[in-house]
Amino acid sequence: MRLLICLSAVPVIAIGAVLALHNYREVTLGSAQRAGNAIMRLDLQFRHDTDRLRSALETIGHMDLTPDQIVHALRLMETISGQRYCFLSVLDDEGKPIQAWLLMHNGQLLPVCSDCGWQSPPPSIVHELKNALENSERSIITLPTGLGGYALGAIAGGADILVSTQRTSMESDALHTMILQIVGLVLLLVIGLVAVTLAANIVLIGPLRRLTYSVQKWQMEGIFDARITRSMPLELQRLGQAFTRATRRLSRHEARLKKAMAHQQLLMKEVHHRVKNNLQIVASLLNLQANQIEHPEVRAEFALARDRIRALATLHRTLYAEDALNSLNMAVFLQELCEQTLHIAGESEFGRMTLDVVSDSFWMDPDQAVPLALIVTEIITNSIKYAFPDGQKGTIFVRLHRSHGQLTLQVGDNGVGCAWEDPPVHQGIGLKLIHAFARQLKATLTYKGEGGVQYTLVMRLPETPPEPRK
Repeated sequence: MRLLICLSAVPVIAIGAVLALHNYREVTLGSAQRAGNAIMRLDLQFRHDTDRLRSALETIGHMDLTPDQIVHALRLMETISGQRYCFLSVLDDEGKPIQAWLLMHNGQLLPVCSDCGWQSPPPSIVHELKNALENSERSIITLPTGLGGYALGAIAGGADILVSTQRTSMESDALHTMILQIVGLVLLLVIGLVAVTLAANIVLIGPLRRLTYSVQKWQMEGIFDARITRSMPLELQRLGQAFTRATRRLSRHEARLKKAMAHQQLLMKEVHHRVKNNLQIVASLLNLQANQIEHPEVRAEFALARDRIRALATLHRTLYAEDALNSLNMAVFLQELCEQTLHIAGESEFGRMTLDVVSDSFWMDPDQAVPLALIVTEIITNSIKYAFPDGQKGTIFVRLHRSHGQLTLQVGDNGVGCAWEDPPVHQGIGLKLIHAFARQLKATLTYKGEGGVQYTLVMRLPETPPEPRK
């Protein structure tokens, strides 16, 4: 806004400066104009006196008078006219003599006042004025200088006269006056700019700042104080009223959205809770049914189905407990899943097998976490059953790392290992499920059986992993 005010003041400053400069030039030309006017007055006076003298002489010439009578007639005319030129002096408006010289044909200057002690003008000025008069159609040529003005012209159609005038006090102070005018103009504009800025700050900028503060407060606290616009200009009051109505509608709409979101989250939590309970019921039913079966292989299959269902129940319980319904904290979930699998197998109480679970803390979509959890459950269950026969002790380890959009899962043990060419247990449904879940995840699965069994699964993750949303 200050820039716009300054730009709008530029034409005013330019016009004022041009007028001051024009006035300065007019004042500096005043001395030369006065010299020219003096020559015009001299020419007029000489012409008038010459005409009167010619008329008198013609009148006397036509009279048949004797020499004595002619002398008497001339004295009588002198007495009547009162004109007697003892010496020639041109006076200015203040009654002071104006310096004047007669310019002869040979370039010699003769002062009209022989005893005034005038100093002749510089030859360069005389030469310049003479050349200008000869090359010009005008009868009078003027030349302003730093100390005054000069004028050269013919009087009574004959002799050339050079007149010099001195600068007056006003003309000498013309430059100072022009500078004062421009400085005064700029000072007035600066004062006006300051006044406009202060007025704009009081009338516009200050109220806008208060309005902005109220909007920011509404963004942080959800409360917009409409009373702050009462002392503002009418346009800002209307803007504040419109914003008040808009914020009230937004607040009501936001309250409805929060209520709907809270209801949706409650429903989702209830769904996960019910799914978890139902899966636990199914697992319990399978466990009861397995206790009624006498055949060991059939009972083991029921136990495997029970463990898979309990793994899914653990996933839903973790979603419900973490209060993050769209993503899963893998570090927490993996630790709980492994401990639960070991506990269900009845090995956590004896201390014969230990768990070593290390996982990066990150969030994962449940659709990917489910097959990953079933893979971990299958491998840990196999390690519990076959890795440590005859009461041997050992460790089951789980490693889960994420780096550069890639997930690496390692699950294994330091047990007796396995000959993959003839693995009786791995020809069953367990290994088939592990491969099926790996294909579902579009992952690469490798394994080795020397010095213990180790499965390694590598898969790509989405570029933007899910974040917890509560």
